[in-house]
Amino acid sequence: MSPALWDTGKKYGEVWAVKDQEDRREFLRGYQVKVWVWSDAIPNAGLGIIMDLGDIQAMTQELKLNKEEKMGRLLTGHNVPAHWISPESRELGADDVPAVLKGLEAL
Repeated sequence: MSPALWDTGKKYGEVWAVKDQEDRREFLRGYQVKVWVWSDAIPNAGLGIIMDLGDIQAMTQELKLNKEEKMGRLLTGHNVPAHWISPESRELGADDVPAVLKGLEAL
């Protein structure tokens, strides 16, 4: 399921602001966007967060961005060990990677 896109003449932030909670949830679910939060990923660093920006390839196709190369999965994080957001380098510290992240692969 992918959200329908149409020209509204507005910036997406303006459209997002008028969506209700369920519309926002469905948009994020449709593109497989996920967020995880930890209170102690790095001791004494505060909350840690990882965001998986989901199916970027579908987004670029629907927005007609004409990207010839395949767009991969993009994980970004804050206050988490670097190898948690890099599937390619998980071998460096595979023992401490949360189970929920072990299944994420770079696309």
